[in-house]
Amino acid sequence: MGTFITANVIVVHLGVLTKNYGRTLKYGEGHAMAQVWKSYTLCLTKIIALVNSCFQVATPTSRESAIKYMGLLMSMDFAVESKLWQAHVDGCFAYVQSIGGAQTMMDWKPTTPPVFRRFLRGAMLYNTTTPALRHSLGYDDYTDTQLEFFLRDEGDFCADRPFPVQQRIILIHITRLRHQVATEQVEPSATALMSIIAGFNEQLHDIDLDDWAQSLTGFGFSMNKAMAEIHRDAIWLYAMLTLPRFAMLSWARANFQKSPLPSAHGADAAGDVFDELRIYYRSRVLASIRRVFPLLQYPPALNWPLVVAGVAATGEEDRAFVDCCLDSIWRRPVGAGGAYLCLERLREFWPSGKTQWEDCFYEPTPC
Repeated sequence: MGTFITANVIVVHLGVLTKNYGRTLKYGEGHAMAQVWKSYTLCLTKIIALVNSCFQVATPTSRESAIKYMGLLMSMDFAVESKLWQAHVDGCFAYVQSIGGAQTMMDWKPTTPPVFRRFLRGAMLYNTTTPALRHSLGYDDYTDTQLEFFLRDEGDFCADRPFPVQQRIILIHITRLRHQVATEQVEPSATALMSIIAGFNEQLHDIDLDDWAQSLTGFGFSMNKAMAEIHRDAIWLYAMLTLPRFAMLSWARANFQKSPLPSAHGADAAGDVFDELRIYYRSRVLASIRRVFPLLQYPPALNWPLVVAGVAATGEEDRAFVDCCLDSIWRRPVGAGGAYLCLERLREFWPSGKTQWEDCFYEPTPC
């Protein structure tokens, strides 16, 4: 328990320092920080030793402790500008696989360790802001039944991931398809991909958001539903930004004979339907966030939709709004470094003139 307290004190202290500096800190920087880095190193070394000692004992208690300590390593990673976080994510899934995989975690008594659920919820989003060829694949073979078991709320509202489990599973499948396309595991034809994409869209828009919003206390029914609607639109905007354009264009042409934008003049030219659908979803996401952000008790709930909208944003006003929101999320007393790291990528991306998702997230970035 002492190690958890020490680590959390260091993480909070580094959080205060990074906000004073106005950016995330690189390990070891600043002569005035020497004592802080010494404490950080000693704590990190101790956690790694504890993880390794847990690996040597095949009991449920030691196995759960190993996963908890790996979660603590992640907290330490996110407190600084570290590139170790993905190795620790992969390490957790590899360890779980070594002790029996997903089924072992499902059968865990009395219940699956909450920290493992958090690992999976985190990896679900981290992979979205990671190049397709560098995804964490430790849960790539988990079935929908297994994913639902681990990702469901179980009456405990997840404020950092405030959207239905069915949406979470669709998001994972969209991200898996990104990787499969990049590694040529699927047939790269418009017909084959369009069928998969159409299935994603139908499933996403068939989810009963009223039922989900009523099932949990969370932010209250109206805000719960608003969160689910924003994430639904952000997930589809993410699909439009990351899946092959030729396949998304075929899907758009097959399903929309005219522009979805009331002010548009039709979609006769090649690509217009897809481009205007992208604008439509971008506008919906940004308009909804503008409406609810000032009212939301916990703004980090909108971190990921803001990142997606930020990549899609082309106007200075929209970009400034996304910048302001992400910066304010990061500057909160317990704001996670992921919001700022994504904002750094966006600030680099916006003036570059580039437009592709992986032009922005060219290296793994926790979101």
